[in-house]
Amino acid sequence: MLGPESALPFKTNVSAVASVSPLGIPVGTLNPSESVTISFQVQVITLPANRMITNIATVTYTSQPDPTRPPVTTTTTTPPITIEVNPNVPNTFIKTANVNSVELGDFITYTLTFTNNGAIPANNVLITDPLPPEVTFYPNSVTVNGVSRPGSNPTIGILIETVNPGESVVVRFIVQVTAEPRNGLIRNTARIRYTLRPDPTKPPIPVDETTEPNIIPFIGPFVSPNLNCFFNGERFIRRGWNRGC
Repeated sequence: MLGPESALPFKTNVSAVASVSPLGIPVGTLNPSESVTISFQVQVITLPANRMITNIATVTYTSQPDPTRPPVTTTTTTPPITIEVNPNVPNTFIKTANVNSVELGDFITYTLTFTNNGAIPANNVLITDPLPPEVTFYPNSVTVNGVSRPGSNPTIGILIETVNPGESVVVRFIVQVTAEPRNGLIRNTARIRYTLRPDPTKPPIPVDETTEPNIIPFIGPFVSPNLNCFFNGERFIRRGWNRGC
């Protein structure tokens, strides 16, 4: 007997017997001194109210100590096993920058890292980054796990599709500081949306998360932004020789 049933869907893994279920697992006849070991898997798909899952197994069998009398049916239960469900192992989504402070015209490389810490795939992963008005996105600077994504734009969304359990995806892109922030700080938060489907018989569960704000101090000096440089998808190139990139 599994409990609570709403938290534990049964998955068959009992000596490769595909027809078994929590309703009963027949094991046949056991002779004196013989034993049988049954193993199976369940998956936690909801958080119990008290964060504890208690499971009790029951065995029912017949024996006939006296051949002249009818068989005797006996039911025995195991001691309860209680397991605590830890809800504090979420997937992680982090945003970092390659600089600690900036001046007008500086370039910033943002890195977004999503790690699937769970036991099921994260599907339809979409990462967006609504950039603050003080920076300008450099076209064709997006990479996903080191592979260039020409035409991708973080403000529109970068589709990753599926991130399997234990996998990470790293998105990088470049922006240039083109305006002075009013409060002296460039603040930026990225967003990730995906779906989880712990129970194939039920609809996917949507997840919508954001990173902690990434904050970069603006220190000046107050000069015109370096707009003589452009990004060709691989490196920065100067349009003229009067300024460096």
